Amino acid sequence: MARPDEIPVPQPTEEPRSFSLPGTLAQRWNALAVAACGATVLVMGYRHRWTNDDALIYTRAVRQILAGNGPVFNVAERAETSTGTLWQWLLAAGSAVPGVDDPLRLAVALGLLLTVVGYLLALDGTRRMIRLTRPAGALLPVGVVLLLPLCATWDYATSGLETGLSFAYLGGCWWLLVHARTLRARALRTGAETGTGTQTGAGTGTGSPGRATPSPRATPPVPRRPGAPPARSPSPTAPSASRTYGAARAPRGTTAPG
Repeated sequence: MARPDEIPVPQPTEEPRSFSLPGTLAQRWNALAVAACGATVLVMGYRHRWTNDDALIYTRAVRQILAGNGPVFNVAERAETSTGTLWQWLLAAGSAVPGVDDPLRLAVALGLLLTVVGYLLALDGTRRMIRLTRPAGALLPVGVVLLLPLCATWDYATSGLETGLSFAYLGGCWWLLVHARTLRARALRTGAETGTGTQTGAGTGTGSPGRATPSPRATPPVPRRPGAPPARSPSPTAPSASRTYGAARAPRGTTAPG
């Protein structure tokens, strides 16, 4: 039983915690989750590799480009049949490399590689985001786990179409956004530690983050020639230029009204 002279101290309440692990173990788990998902996409996509009939349209246009006829389907017919311009020219550039003789095989291999890269970039971006907000947080790739049982995930990991390029674009955009936020948080943390995050002007008490308010400077005196009389300050009772400039004048031979 507490005595009457004792002051009760409030005890902290336990809040529900998210799924977290110790620092080093959480980092290892996150790296393992990213690598495992990427390896699964690579193995299953390779086992389900195939070629869609629309991919043959790309490869025919690529062969026409390599033959010097331009991005056309038939010679002397100005009809562009490829729906993905970037994918078409990537295949054309890859097929121009010595040792690559079949654009169709290149389309399958490059599509699978870009699909894996897209998944890895998306997962690594999420890992960086978790590390930024919760250093001990663990990564649970629920979104990827939901896609793994779908057969369409493995079929269109290759197929010779630009699906892999789309995955790489989306994953790369997410990774760049997280990277930009990480750099911004690091810069703010560095500014807070060095004390340069917010500077104020001398004696004004105002300022903007990351910018110092310039202090007022005194006007330097105007040099005067030797022997010249000192300059006189204007009389407060002297009429100003705004009062005398443009004043109405009476015509000659007449007297201005009193």
